[in-house]
Amino acid sequence: MRASTLWGSALLAAGILAGVLVGADAAHADLVAPPPPASPTASPAATAAPAAAPPTAAASVAEPAGGSEDVVVARVGGAPITAAHLNKRIASTPVFQLRALGTTPEAIRRAFLDQILVPELLAAKEAEARGLADRPEVAERLRGILRSALLAELRAEATETAVTDEDAKAYYQANSDKFIAPEKVALWRILLPTEADASAVLKELGAAPDPKRWAEIARERSLDKATGMRGGNLGFIEPDGSTAQRGSKVDTGLLRAAAKVADGQLVPEPVPEGKGFAVVWKRQTMRAVTRPFDLERSSIRQLLAQERVKGGVDELLATLRGGVREQHAEMVDGLAIDAQGELSRALRPGSLPRAKRAARPQPEPGPAGLR
Repeated sequence: MRASTLWGSALLAAGILAGVLVGADAAHADLVAPPPPASPTASPAATAAPAAAPPTAAASVAEPAGGSEDVVVARVGGAPITAAHLNKRIASTPVFQLRALGTTPEAIRRAFLDQILVPELLAAKEAEARGLADRPEVAERLRGILRSALLAELRAEATETAVTDEDAKAYYQANSDKFIAPEKVALWRILLPTEADASAVLKELGAAPDPKRWAEIARERSLDKATGMRGGNLGFIEPDGSTAQRGSKVDTGLLRAAAKVADGQLVPEPVPEGKGFAVVWKRQTMRAVTRPFDLERSSIRQLLAQERVKGGVDELLATLRGGVREQHAEMVDGLAIDAQGELSRALRPGSLPRAKRAARPQPEPGPAGLR
């Protein structure tokens, strides 16, 4: 009984999901054409349910007399299946699966109706009769489907008011800093307590320092132990002193001193930095890059469209919140979320956590067997 009800719930959710699928693929063009005119021979789906079955489980099938998409090709209880719905479902099904239903478009259409759509509606009707739609897990799935359908509708509405090039250009001009990468300079630096110490290191390193020796001096003598452990490497620095590490900046005086030498050269004199003096090695310069509007047009339009959808959702929810009659946030304080994201009931004040039972050791072989 449990397995059958779960099967009914799954078919019900699948039927509703399938009902919101729209669109047709060119690969299905020969299959989704309106069904042929009615023939004297009854469709196989006409026998989908016994004549004595209750009205909610009865299915009748008829071929349309013309090519109208609104024509009803079958009824399951009071629920009609139109040619339009049949075509949409066929269009959303992979071709290789359709080929398993028949060798001709006519056979595939009839088999799809008889073997897929009619059984789906029969199962859905039976699930409704058993009250499965009232189960919490089924209701949650239905709410999820409705939420997805609402988002799809809001996206469609946003598409109708398409983002223009003028909108995208206005955004580009208002946010130009997002499309300009400033010049960056990679610096290595050894921070020493006095100018004399810095001058001595410069003399020791010479005009063409050896990276290995530089790294040794940085680890042993630099006052900045964090960067000293990585050879004094400050990384790429932007004009305002920002580095790749969020919230970390360096003295812009280092950049001004490095601007006087070429890449790969040492700054020839000690550079004041805070209470100390720095030996600066300019390693590399990354030139400024500006991404033109023509290159960013497509991504900007997509971003603005997403913002419009989000704005529509937020505006709609703000309006709908007026319908909230009761909300007791304090009632959720009785739940605790652990580090793994699992929910459990919060402990009462003064109570101790329940001790976990130790796992039983695995049996080990011994002289008398496993023990």
